[in-house]
Amino acid sequence: MLRESSMPAILTEGGFMDSTTDIGALRSDAKLKAQGEAIADGLAVYFSTSS
Repeated sequence: MLRESSMPAILTEGGFMDSTTDIGALRSDAKLKAQGEAIADGLAVYFSTSS
């Protein structure tokens, strides 16, 4: 999916819809917020340290 991209890209996985454990997490606003914040933190680290 990303190897054919002509621009910088990332692919994140927040869970699998066929896992009852993951489905519960995907329905949780707190867990979704934590995932989003973790992705944002990772991007901030990458862009502040990349040259």
